[in-house]
Amino acid sequence: MGKHINGFTVFMALLIAGILAGCGVETANIADTVRPVVTSTTPAQGATGVSLTPPITATFSKPMTASTLNAATFLLSGPGGASIAGVVSYTAGNNTATFTPASALALNTTYLATITTGAQDTASPANSLAVNYLWTFTTAPAPTPPTVISTVPVNGATNVPVSQLLTATFSTAMNAATINTSTFTVTAAGVPIAGAVTYSATGNIATFAPSVALPNSTTLVATISTGAQNTAGTSLAATYTWTFTTVPPLTPPTVISTVPANGATSVAVGQAVSATFSTAMNAATINGATFALQSPGGTAVGGTVTYAAATNTATFTPAANLAYGTTYIATITTGAQNVAGTPLASAYSWSFTTAASPAPPTVISTVPANGATGVLLTQAISATFSTTMNAATINGGTYVLKSPGGTAVGGTVTYVAATNTATFTPTANLAYGTTYIATITTGAQNAAGTPLASAYTWSFTTAASPAPPTVISTVPANGATGVLLTQPVSATFSTAMNASTLNSAT
Repeated sequence: MGKHINGFTVFMALLIAGILAGCGVETANIADTVRPVVTSTTPAQGATGVSLTPPITATFSKPMTASTLNAATFLLSGPGGASIAGVVSYTAGNNTATFTPASALALNTTYLATITTGAQDTASPANSLAVNYLWTFTTAPAPTPPTVISTVPVNGATNVPVSQLLTATFSTAMNAATINTSTFTVTAAGVPIAGAVTYSATGNIATFAPSVALPNSTTLVATISTGAQNTAGTSLAATYTWTFTTVPPLTPPTVISTVPANGATSVAVGQAVSATFSTAMNAATINGATFALQSPGGTAVGGTVTYAAATNTATFTPAANLAYGTTYIATITTGAQNVAGTPLASAYSWSFTTAASPAPPTVISTVPANGATGVLLTQAISATFSTTMNAATINGGTYVLKSPGGTAVGGTVTYVAATNTATFTPTANLAYGTTYIATITTGAQNAAGTPLASAYTWSFTTAASPAPPTVISTVPANGATGVLLTQPVSATFSTAMNASTLNSAT
């Protein structure tokens, strides 16, 4: 739309000036009367999809006087002629004036830019534009707002688990900073449900994780507000809500039987303790924290807990035998849950009492008998018990033989289960005429693990040393005379002799 001065006038003026100069005629200053024109603009005339913060420029055909390019000569107006505020600057190097709007332009709006005839070049006298220069451009359309394209649970869902995570999937990538507990909320009868909100860029999914189980049989409202924005900063066009209803309360599991039964007596000290439930349980919730056994005074009994899904049975196996004649209390807490996540309505406890301590084993006979005398030096020492013993407890530590002064006699200990008999066999013959003391300590236990009530001791004395052999006669007799030169010489002893000791040396 800009208007241009005919270039022919300029050409003729230059031609005349050249002719006069060639003829030696003194030249005259010829005024620059060429009017400036706008040669290009940004945005271009009729441009569309223009950003909201564009540089709006006009480039002129010749240098301009900067002071004439200002808010009065470079104008921008919107629909209805509304003036747009901005700052005007001029760059002499490229003859370009720039209008910078004071704020972002509106979306999908056509604007009119104007350079008025008040804009002048640098000639003297100055030349202005012949007519106002006008051009239009249109800004980009409003971006498509993000939408929620799916939810979990779906709108109107029923029988939703009380542990349900809530998710909303968006149509486009969202600004994670705008997906939070302020923009993604859940309420029950208007009361906010506490929870944590996260956003996964993979899939454009926002997740609300309730801090506690949702209330049963309740209709809840989930809301994504317009504060949620996509990565371009565009908000949802309107708040998005959906509703769902949780499952009714579930019947809590119960303990239907126990071993031992509640109040049981004479329970074996090695008894495992078990509880059978009315329904399948979550094995991860059946453990040492939810199944405990306590002795009097509340002392916890050590043990391991297992769960058999086939029978819905939890078992506590003590790490060691229980104490005799003791009342124990077993407890299953409300931490135990069924597979649906429902806990016991209340802790379940039962008690039982172990069997009384059995009679301790006793020594019913010994060889030699207590107080025996004349005992052979090679005698094995044995003790017979009133009941079957634990062979591992019958050893050199629990069965000892000592000589006078308390010196231990070396030997080996064996146990014969068929006769309940323990035997101490000395490594060497015992000494003549010596009193020995045999002891079986309380470390000796029967097969049930019950020890002797007290150490058992007995004593015996070995045979006295026998009289030495004597020579009772000789041939020839002592002092005999006239003995033949070939007479054998013999000696007769008072007792049998060890032949190996009768030789040329003795």
